[in-house]
Amino acid sequence: MALKALLKEFLTPEHQILWCWHRGNLRGSMDEFRNKPLAGAWWLPGKPDVIFKGRLTIGDDNNGRLVLSGTQEHLAKLPTGATPPTFFGRLEADYSYDVTLFDVALRRGPSHSYPKAPLTETIAEFVTHTLLVGGHLASQDEALFDGTIFKLTGLDEWCDATGFAGRHENTTPNELATGSLTVAFQERATPRYDLGNGTTLRLLSEYAGPRQFENSKQVTLRERNTIELVFPVALPIKTTVQELHIWQSFLTFGLRQASYTDEVYLLRRTSRGYDRFGLLLSGRKIPELRRRRERDALFRQSTFSDRIEERLRGWRQKHDQIDLAILIFSGAAYQDSAYVHTNLLTYLQALEVLHRELYKADRFPDDEARKATLKALRAAIPKTLDPSLRKQLSDSIQFVGAVTLLDRLKQLFSLYPKSLTPLFRRGGDDMGLLKDVRNFLTHYGGKKTLTKDFLWSRDAVVLKEKAHLFLEICLLGAMGMSDDEIQELVSNFEPYLDWRMETSIEFMNEYLKNAESSAQATGAPG
Repeated sequence: MALKALLKEFLTPEHQILWCWHRGNLRGSMDEFRNKPLAGAWWLPGKPDVIFKGRLTIGDDNNGRLVLSGTQEHLAKLPTGATPPTFFGRLEADYSYDVTLFDVALRRGPSHSYPKAPLTETIAEFVTHTLLVGGHLASQDEALFDGTIFKLTGLDEWCDATGFAGRHENTTPNELATGSLTVAFQERATPRYDLGNGTTLRLLSEYAGPRQFENSKQVTLRERNTIELVFPVALPIKTTVQELHIWQSFLTFGLRQASYTDEVYLLRRTSRGYDRFGLLLSGRKIPELRRRRERDALFRQSTFSDRIEERLRGWRQKHDQIDLAILIFSGAAYQDSAYVHTNLLTYLQALEVLHRELYKADRFPDDEARKATLKALRAAIPKTLDPSLRKQLSDSIQFVGAVTLLDRLKQLFSLYPKSLTPLFRRGGDDMGLLKDVRNFLTHYGGKKTLTKDFLWSRDAVVLKEKAHLFLEICLLGAMGMSDDEIQELVSNFEPYLDWRMETSIEFMNEYLKNAESSAQATGAPG
């Protein structure tokens, strides 16, 4: 009870019931809460004397469904209004768990009779997308959590080292059934990598199989990887979730496949270490990623070797500046069944946004020169013109001196020539093609050389894959990798090698075709 008393001393009355789930225990699973009705008592923050009875059911997608039952008179005390309420609950399971439901929305009920029947039983059904297990917290904006441990789908694959080792020995090979098998597993944690500003990250590897077994014909032993983030100051839930999404997009980037949140635990520092609170976030859930070929991932943990801290810090420090480009880029991984031309447009838009976020947006030497020039141009618009036309001209002047999409693509290409030239042998001409394709896919018109047939062509497939690699190379550069370092990485990445070969073949075919045309024009032998 000492911790409870301590929290009461330091927290306001609205938050003083905060209590941890599995105190001091950082193992366990949230599965025990899923897909079964959990009976409990429920009340609103600040109103602990008005108790509602009901059952909470948490689905595989972590969406919560709360059904409260009671008389019409009693359920009339439920909150109404536009602001989604927060509910506190105490589950009456094998153990007593405190639960907080955030942003709760009324789905149906409670019913009302006419004439009034206050003692008639009724129900009210609510839904929620964010649940805190292990405590009561009135607001997601309270800065109370010092870190988080979370698991993402694909993390077990990305962490390509393992703590398992095994050996089968037979000391009498000439005899049958005399061998023995020894299997060992060593749990481990990486050093705490410094991400800057006092935040640290480390990768954890723990055993996830049976603790003991005997007389079993078949046993499954598993290794479980998680990420631990520790912050220099306590953060609220919303900010902690934002930090989690940064590494979700990093994993999606490295694996080239969508990563989903699997489990999240919030950490609160105590004199004994950390207490843990489970956080259930709704969202599409998929089974653990299928084991794919080594060639399918752009990078894994071992790729960066002893420079992994530098790469992780580079991603975190640059993320806030290029977060919109990352969001657009990552979105394509979650739409793997989309049309080819849809993802092609996504990659090209992400390239443009990435450049906007990283580099200067216009050709003026400074902001004062820009303002003076635009002011002079607007003043030159004849006042005799129709007012609507004058406004249209005035609005269009704001784009004078802006960097064009072609300029942006050319500058990005110039930053990584060793890595990008094997994919785009024609340099500026290829950048012009990317610009034309982006404009065509945005407006579906303008270029006579691009028609609807392009949408279903192999050219669209080729260009989509090259644009994907173009964007990945630029993101690696944004993390702090040089062109030489990127070239070394992608030289072992088979999709890059495949499309580099495709480009070489195209370039050779174009060369032979031009040589043949030239020979025919001059009458020389082919």
